[in-house]
Amino acid sequence: MKNVLFLCSGNTCRSPMAEAIAKEIFSEKGMDISVSSRGLYAFNGESVSENAVLAMKELGVGIDISDHRAIGVARDDIDGADYIFTMTQSHKGFVESNSPHKVENLFTIGEFTNHLKDIHDPFGGDINHYIACATELKRLITRMADKLEDTK
Repeated sequence: MKNVLFLCSGNTCRSPMAEAIAKEIFSEKGMDISVSSRGLYAFNGESVSENAVLAMKELGVGIDISDHRAIGVARDDIDGADYIFTMTQSHKGFVESNSPHKVENLFTIGEFTNHLKDIHDPFGGDINHYIACATELKRLITRMADKLEDTK
């Protein structure tokens, strides 16, 4: 079983949405991949953003992330991941600086899916920002799943 880790800043918006979407897509495709998410600057136990919960419901796939609580990234999370996907280049740079041994399978989601743009942080934005982010994540993680299937 491969382990995929999604990283963002606070683990209350982007990475929990990515985690839930990836679990759904990987499961639908019958992929044996464990998925988790963490935040580089997370306050452990903080609730997921209300708008992130609403945006996930808007995707129409019935994914409920309301029970998610933020978790800060630890060395064991990095070391245990087969793939690490960050939301931005700066998140990737943080991991490169602090865990240079893990750079082989460290990508921004954009790099891995040939999107080449950072995933914009919807934090503090209205529901439309969150829906746009969740929609983009779903599109890119669908591409990611296809690419990961090809690397079996």
